[in-house]
Amino acid sequence: IQYLAVDRFYPEWDVWTQYVADVFSQFLVLDALKSSHPIEVPIGHPSEIDGIFDTISYATGSSVIRMLHDYIGDDAFRKGLHNYLKDYSYKNTVTFNLWSHLAKASGKPLIEVMSSWTLQMGYPLVTVYEEQQLNKTRVIKLTQQRFIADGSTDDDNLQWTIPITIFTKSNPKSIAKEILMDKPEITITLENISEDDWIKLNYNSIGLYRVKYEPKTLARLNEPIANKILSPQDRLMIQDDVAALCNAGHQSFVDYLKLLLSYKDEDNFTVWKSIASTIGNLSSLLEYTDYFDQFKKYRLNLCSSIQNRIGWDATTNENPLVAMLRPIILTLLGKSDDQAIIDEAKYRFQQHMSGNLIDPNIRPAVYVVVSHYGDKNSALSRVGRDIVWKFLQKNWTELVERFGENSVFLIYFVESGLCNFVDEKITSEIQSFFDSANTSTVTLAEVLRFYKTTKGSELRIMRQIHKNFNIVCLLDTYINFEENIDIQQIFKELDQCEQYIRSISSSNQLILIVSSDFSQELIPEIHQLSQVYSIYIYCHHEQEFNQHWTEQYNKVKGIYYEIDQLIASIKSNEVGIRAITAVDEPLSMSICNVSNDYEQTTSDLDGRFVHSQLLIDCLLRMEPLSTDKNEFISFCLNEYHDNEDMLKIIKEFEDDYSSDRVIWWYTRETFIYRILNKSLRIQNIDLLFTLRFLIRDIEQQLQQHQCSSPITVYRGQLISIEELELLKQSKGKLVSMNSFLSTSLNRNTALVYLNTNINDNTRLQRILFEIDADPCRNDIKPFANISSFSYFPTEDEILMMLGSVFRVNNLYLDEDQIWIMNITLCSDNDHDLKSIVDCMKNQYGSEQTRLLLFGHVLVDMAYFDDAEKYYHRLLKDLSSDDKDICNCYHALGKVTCEKGNYDASLIWLYKSLEIMKQKLKKNHSQIGFIYTSIGEVYQKQGNIKQALESYEKALDIWMKTYDNDKHEYVAWCFNNIANIYVMEKKYSEALEYNKKALEIKEKILPSSHPCLGNTYLNIGNVYYHIGQYDTALKNYELSKKTYEISLTPQHPSIASVLKNIGIIYEVKGDFSEAIKCYKQAYSIRQTCFSLSHPDVIDIKQDIERISNK
Repeated sequence: IQYLAVDRFYPEWDVWTQYVADVFSQFLVLDALKSSHPIEVPIGHPSEIDGIFDTISYATGSSVIRMLHDYIGDDAFRKGLHNYLKDYSYKNTVTFNLWSHLAKASGKPLIEVMSSWTLQMGYPLVTVYEEQQLNKTRVIKLTQQRFIADGSTDDDNLQWTIPITIFTKSNPKSIAKEILMDKPEITITLENISEDDWIKLNYNSIGLYRVKYEPKTLARLNEPIANKILSPQDRLMIQDDVAALCNAGHQSFVDYLKLLLSYKDEDNFTVWKSIASTIGNLSSLLEYTDYFDQFKKYRLNLCSSIQNRIGWDATTNENPLVAMLRPIILTLLGKSDDQAIIDEAKYRFQQHMSGNLIDPNIRPAVYVVVSHYGDKNSALSRVGRDIVWKFLQKNWTELVERFGENSVFLIYFVESGLCNFVDEKITSEIQSFFDSANTSTVTLAEVLRFYKTTKGSELRIMRQIHKNFNIVCLLDTYINFEENIDIQQIFKELDQCEQYIRSISSSNQLILIVSSDFSQELIPEIHQLSQVYSIYIYCHHEQEFNQHWTEQYNKVKGIYYEIDQLIASIKSNEVGIRAITAVDEPLSMSICNVSNDYEQTTSDLDGRFVHSQLLIDCLLRMEPLSTDKNEFISFCLNEYHDNEDMLKIIKEFEDDYSSDRVIWWYTRETFIYRILNKSLRIQNIDLLFTLRFLIRDIEQQLQQHQCSSPITVYRGQLISIEELELLKQSKGKLVSMNSFLSTSLNRNTALVYLNTNINDNTRLQRILFEIDADPCRNDIKPFANISSFSYFPTEDEILMMLGSVFRVNNLYLDEDQIWIMNITLCSDNDHDLKSIVDCMKNQYGSEQTRLLLFGHVLVDMAYFDDAEKYYHRLLKDLSSDDKDICNCYHALGKVTCEKGNYDASLIWLYKSLEIMKQKLKKNHSQIGFIYTSIGEVYQKQGNIKQALESYEKALDIWMKTYDNDKHEYVAWCFNNIANIYVMEKKYSEALEYNKKALEIKEKILPSSHPCLGNTYLNIGNVYYHIGQYDTALKNYELSKKTYEISLTPQHPSIASVLKNIGIIYEVKGDFSEAIKCYKQAYSIRQTCFSLSHPDVIDIKQDIERISNK
């Protein structure tokens, strides 16, 4: 608003161009980070308010208001804002009311438009494709996706409703087309456009999006840039967008440098300020390369014309912006070896040293140029960074006292002091300091955000290093690897090779090919590294190689005098590579206690067991789509975009894959095996969703080729000491393997892999699984001998289905110091938790509902961000009349409530309620669900009256729909109403309703169902309020044990009951037990929620309070 006022009084100041450079471009940088946040975030305590108003909030908020003002027009904006302020002068209000008033004043769909800009973080990249028709018509296709600074794809599949403006050569001062882009892709037709005419999106760069043009479209803009037909804002943002796209890897910097040549006569300071920033970054990258001299010549060519016009000294009545432009140009030319500039700078500096003042406007340029060509060591020293960091550490307390720990000024100060550090050690030091300092989580978040910004380029480089490399070579001669062998790195220097090998994560695996001349020096140094799995020595000399010294190194597979033999040996041994890799991968398992002794439950593992089974069931039940394979291929192309050999295999997969060849592709040592196993191991939800078609295809193949008789198979594995301790305690229990399990019919084969891979790492233990499997048992996961259709037909491999459940019979250490574990494949009906799993499956329904079902499972696993993302994805795919639209709105309302965003939750829930009322009968049970969810939101907001009204509406519906008070939903309502009575301090009524709920649930639900845990928790709360602490604690413990069996260890419900147990201990004066519970609850909540979530802030305050006792 302040810029709007200044522009009205002083249009010659060109404040909007300064706004674009100083505010809008800052928003584009910060909101492109994965660590960004939405404008609208929940506030849990007044102390958070200052912290929430950070750089992102200011830059993004003002940019949104600017776009909103332009979209609805000045008159409507003033009218709507006036009416809003008038109506809520003496009332509380929420964002929804502001959009309603502005929408009414303008007649435009602001609620739908603005929710995508305020409730989700980030902004879109609009890509422009165009096709010229014969009749002076141009068809333009626009697509949108989230722009992320590091070049990665949008995991959340966010979409925006974008006010698109287009203007053209024929009328560059007015908008030719204005349209709302509310889909991922739209097509626009422009009339009377000649083939050579330029077009540009985003008039005056007001819209909150970046634009990517095709090369021909971008090239046409050179003319309006050079002739200054476009406004300064547009000239600035065209090059800024291209630079950002280059930094993200979407375009080449060659395109950017070509574009800049059209700015040779640019005379706007603000535009040049932006250009100079990018030129400076490129200079840093190229300074120590062979291309830097050419780049300096390019800078001379770019800047000479404008310098000749503005010179060194100001003229009479000169525009102040020209005075600000001059030092930028002089600095660029001086650092580009322009001798005339260098000599003049040195002359003026000498005059300055003699007592003559330098014009303050050019003083920075003189200092920079003189220091640049002075003593190089001094000029390039980075000691200043360390001085600033030490100053911050020493004076932090005083800085906080002076400026306030969440002030924008202090955050800027932290940014400028820390933004140039780029190593892991200093990151740890910075985080440790701010963790221990008396500072807020918001300030720390800002520190780490700017650190990540600076480090973005380095992270993109490091991503290439940390992939799973296959083969690394250290050679003293050239070798032409004509075979299809995946060579990742070739070195000629021993030190570089060793340094590279040591830099690789121990979870990655490599094969080393080393020349004989290097072998005796390198192998002893790297043999013990776990990332080195096998070594091949290539001897190209005619004389025989002395190989006796290699006998002590069991990873050396042989010495080869012919490269063809070496390659053939690698190929033959490659049969073992996959098994060796699997040996050293972390074991992905869940353990279920089947003991009748409730006290012996391995609680955390039981929860994992239940939800691993649910997740697998959901993935297999989801209806396959024709686009599944294409989505996976797109992911792989992005993941391996710089690996030509892998790209060829991906193309082969695209052309040749069919469901009956899935085992062949899975067993081939390529991207499928790596990606699938890693995503299963770490539960990468996005990857698992993309890979679900492969998982289904593998299951079908295993079912078709199921073994027909009982077998015993073997699996060698390296496991951690911690995993071994869990397995030692698992006798008689059930183990679920949460990945496909590759086993061998040959016991010696499994042992060979173990013996081959063992080293001196005492943190790993060798274990051999002996697995008995009988296909005649009912309801077992399939397993099959895949030798005949595997990529390695010589292997005697039995592949067991993902999610197979085994009973542990015995575990002992044999004479070879190998742990032997005998397990039996079980039926899905064998475990005690089957009733819980089946009950929760039934709650999701039996139909294949694709993303809606998937989202529900993720919510139950407390993956709220992932669930919200998939609900949004479903919402985009559904037609406006689809029956699941209202269910999707309902789901979004529930998950945003869980995340603490109550305003957004109510918007979604009332949308769902409105549709359900139109489509369903008045007392339909589904409407009861909506009222219940609305009541829960109001309850969390402290709006007791509206919460109770909503619960009573739900109860009325369900009492009429079901058999009075004998249904689970009725019990749910009793619990909710009881909670309201607690808030009203009507404890006897609360206890009565909770006991009614418990009576119903005990009759109809399994004994370990999480809904019973909710009721135990509620009853405990009542007893706490009436002072019966022992009875309260007893119910809390029952709740906790129930949750731990049926929920994941990081579920927020477990955190809630831990907090309540902590309160009881605190009241009883047992502070050590209390703080233990609070810290456990905090650990869970910070995993599930953002640091600004009310529940996180609440438990943190509990810890701080009791720490002072």
